[in-house]
Amino acid sequence: MIYKFTEVLNDLVNYFILGDILLLENWKQVNHLSDDLATEFTTNESGDRVLAEGIVIPMTGIATVYV
Repeated sequence: MIYKFTEVLNDLVNYFILGDILLLENWKQVNHLSDDLATEFTTNESGDRVLAEGIVIPMTGIATVYV
């Protein structure tokens, strides 16, 4: 499964997250999390765990380049 996003950054967001969507889905099910991962990751320790376990990798400090 390949997804291509032509525009993902803007002036307010200078990061994105890399991950295998199928691995993340499996991790979500094993940890009994809801489909709303944004809320899950910001309201409990699951956000720290998903990073520590290498399920997703944050990429920060990315500048938006306008062509």
